[in-house]
Amino acid sequence: MEKTTGAAYIILTDNYYLFAGLRASSIDITCYQVNYSGMCADEFPSANTGMHQIIIIDGNIFKVGNWKGYKDLCHKYPFARRIWLSLSNEWCMWPSGCSCDKQISIKLDVLSLSRCLNKIVQMKEEVDFNVHSPILSKRETQIFSRLFRSSNVNSVARSMGRSSKLIYGYRAQVMHKFGFHSPAMMNWTYWHNLEIFDNSWLHGLHKLKCKCYECQFTVTGRMKPHRT
Repeated sequence: MEKTTGAAYIILTDNYYLFAGLRASSIDITCYQVNYSGMCADEFPSANTGMHQIIIIDGNIFKVGNWKGYKDLCHKYPFARRIWLSLSNEWCMWPSGCSCDKQISIKLDVLSLSRCLNKIVQMKEEVDFNVHSPILSKRETQIFSRLFRSSNVNSVARSMGRSSKLIYGYRAQVMHKFGFHSPAMMNWTYWHNLEIFDNSWLHGLHKLKCKCYECQFTVTGRMKPHRT
């Protein structure tokens, strides 16, 4: 396997075996494990070193719902690249500010994961690893937020003066955009992760805009056009 130098993987996971597997297959890359609560067994690498910090996030964080470690890492390494190990290829329900992140399916074996990580780090991406964050219409956002307050489609339809059939149709559209096959799973994911899926996230869905450093500035400090 081709080697990558000058990079450090900061792996946000509670799964030691995932961390150990990635560390063993990334021979010349320094790896650090940080759990979802933000605890690290080793000293954190300095954000000011010449080493490129790459934050790898285990997608099972959505099942646990503990975002302290994620917030700590985003604060400590604001310009680090982020790579998500997504729960499925269709998963599109991301926190705010993830439009420039990358994603790899967590269902790959560790060696394949490591190869994909190498391609992303070396910018030799033969496939699209970009995170795809859905943009909802204003009406979809309205119905989406009401459905989370009251999962009963009929009551939402009555409150909006619309037919239940229309609300079911909008719910199916939103589910498809976020990559869910079940409304119950979408609702559970939302309520289990209210720490990041808050009101500002909800209201920003129809005007999603990336504000990351990479998208806003070139190396000369000039504004770059936003990527659509």
